[in-house]
Amino acid sequence: MHKLTTYLKVISHSRDHQRLFLNVNEIMRLQKTLSRNLPPQLAKRCCISNCVNGILVIKAANSVVASKLKQMTPSLLKVFENHIGTIQIAVDTQSYREDLYNNNAKNPQKPALSLAGIQTLKQLEMMLTASPLKSAIHSLLNQHQLSDNTENH
Repeated sequence: MHKLTTYLKVISHSRDHQRLFLNVNEIMRLQKTLSRNLPPQLAKRCCISNCVNGILVIKAANSVVASKLKQMTPSLLKVFENHIGTIQIAVDTQSYREDLYNNNAKNPQKPALSLAGIQTLKQLEMMLTASPLKSAIHSLLNQHQLSDNTENH
């Protein structure tokens, strides 16, 4: 890590890279300010994406986070009052999907259906006429039955 830090310090002073490092430092400063002014659970689910010409773009992990951030926009504008005139919120679904995939890969969990749930779904399936809902319930029950059989072997 020491070599990387030294390398970054050296290239940050080169004329070719100064602008890049100024932008990176500005985004990092804005991110710290944003994180300090949000509830911790919300701060973990969003980040500064860009800041150009007084327009701050915040990426949110999902639409719920984006909605909460939009509600907080007036107070956030006060926090950034001298530098930011507009805040735009964007949902970053790609990053969210990657996080979800990585979490599922680390902690694979089989969705649980209780015996009562299975019986209720079977009863509902028998009462329904042919429909997409009946097909979906049938597929769900088959998948659950298949996963139970593979776990027992």
